[in-house]
Amino acid sequence: MKPLWLIFWLWTTTLMGQQTLTLEAARQMALKNNKTLQAAKATAHAARQDKKGAFTHFLPAVTAAGNVQRMHKSFKYETPDMALPVADAQGNVILVTDGAGNPVTGADGKPIVKNWAVLPSQTLSLSRDNLSFLSIGITQPLFTGGKVLHQYKARTALAKAAASGLYRQRAELMLKTDMAYWRVAELVEKTALARQYCTLIQKHMDDLNNLKAEGVITKNDVLKVTVKENEAQLNRLKAENGLKLSQMALCQLLGLPLDTVILTADTPEAAQGPAQVKTPQPRPEIEMLDQAVALAGADVGLQRSRYFPNLLAHAHYTWMNPNPWNSLADEFGSDWSVGVGLQWDLFHWNERGFKLSAAKSRRKAALRQREEAREMVDLEIRQARFQCAEADKRHTMAQSSLEAADENLRLTQEQFSEGVAASTDVLDAQTLWQNAHTELIEAQIERRLSQTRLEKALGCLGKDR
Repeated sequence: MKPLWLIFWLWTTTLMGQQTLTLEAARQMALKNNKTLQAAKATAHAARQDKKGAFTHFLPAVTAAGNVQRMHKSFKYETPDMALPVADAQGNVILVTDGAGNPVTGADGKPIVKNWAVLPSQTLSLSRDNLSFLSIGITQPLFTGGKVLHQYKARTALAKAAASGLYRQRAELMLKTDMAYWRVAELVEKTALARQYCTLIQKHMDDLNNLKAEGVITKNDVLKVTVKENEAQLNRLKAENGLKLSQMALCQLLGLPLDTVILTADTPEAAQGPAQVKTPQPRPEIEMLDQAVALAGADVGLQRSRYFPNLLAHAHYTWMNPNPWNSLADEFGSDWSVGVGLQWDLFHWNERGFKLSAAKSRRKAALRQREEAREMVDLEIRQARFQCAEADKRHTMAQSSLEAADENLRLTQEQFSEGVAASTDVLDAQTLWQNAHTELIEAQIERRLSQTRLEKALGCLGKDR
């Protein structure tokens, strides 16, 4: 007997835009095309680039500065008339003396100078259309109290957190893809089952019409089956519409046009045996909280570093026109300089203390959040293991119920043919048969999804980053 999914596949071969995908192919397509994951990849790349940028602060910085300025007015400086005493060849000022050779003093008691030189007033003017300036310098931080180091640690933590966030997005996307994929597989099976159930009802209806024509049963028996047939047709329509919607949801995750018909190559009954026991791996949520703690620790160090001075070494080479080193001549002059700069914030009303205290509190909060998350992860793993065990048990019981329902339907139909069973007995047996098949399909799907949820809880889903 052909499986139900193959019957449905044959029914849909005439549809346009049809694709048959395995679960692994659907996962890879989702990982490639999903927009949310692409955004997470861009965020992780940006964080890595920020980390590289933070590392450059350990290295010397080379800067260049230049300026060309056009002047509107000239610089002018006027000197007043001045009288300067005359000195002899030895540099001694010549004074007025008396007959004995003693200096003659004036009314102010100061010696009277014999000879004076007059220096008339002058106007100094600097008139230039353009002033040019160019400087190239190197600056190297020598000591910053740990600011550069803690900034780099913070960027490193952010980069690792972004990578863990990307891993979490991968795992969540794969879980969503699995759920959508198996939802399509489930509705494919249920749609085929609904059609098969309608066929059983129709066959029973034909039998009743023949018996009614012979006068064996009344019209009331036929009406009961008619009501059941209408209900079956409505359930089939719901299953078909549900299948179309589930295919659209899967297409949205895979980045395909919404009208693409997706068929599942993997079948739920292919999963046999209990779920494999896997070793727990680091969960991305815990890794992100680890980096949140590291980031908070780097912030504490950064705030503490503000209590220390900043010490920088620098060297510059400068060109200027007009040349200040040659009487402002119309030419470029140059010179070099080296030095060490120190900056130290001494007092600002304990602003640094407040920020340091806030940073310590944020680190304490991050530690508590990580502890709680670890407890929740442990609880999630335990729940996922219980769900896998329940799914295995449900699958086993559904198989047993299906066997009983198949046998019950066969016996009831035989008894009805022999006239020892009523029409309602056949309807009840058919309903039990449909419910048993539906329960098995749902148990198979839940079994597959419980295994995927367990892999995600253990941190194994999408581990190949």
